[in-house]
Amino acid sequence: MADVPQAQRLSQLTGLMLRSVQSDMAELSQREADLRRNLAQLVQTKRARAAAQSSIVDVAILAGADVRWLHWVDQRRATINTELAQVLAQQEACRAKLKNVFGRDQAVHEIVKRMQSDSRILHQRRAYYVS
Repeated sequence: MADVPQAQRLSQLTGLMLRSVQSDMAELSQREADLRRNLAQLVQTKRARAAAQSSIVDVAILAGADVRWLHWVDQRRATINTELAQVLAQQEACRAKLKNVFGRDQAVHEIVKRMQSDSRILHQRRAYYVS
């Protein structure tokens, strides 16, 4: 059957599409992890700074630089949270696309298997009737 090779090529194509979307999802997941790590570092640094303030008198506190630094930390956290929200939204869209592409890939694989099985059965029947 000439359709089997064509179906196999279609299967290869859907496999490529699946790997492409999986790669996109992996990149988004890595970006999410990076943003969460940055947030955690900011929070940890802010907490460490707050703990240090209670124990010693710091020149930065006296000069007002600490207030500006805390303001910068809060702004940076807001920016990272905004980026994180965008990445999470992109992940959700990618997850929906991945679900669709995965289903298509699985369906094509099943069609190829069925076509190969039907082709084998047809060849066996022809061989049986010819002999």
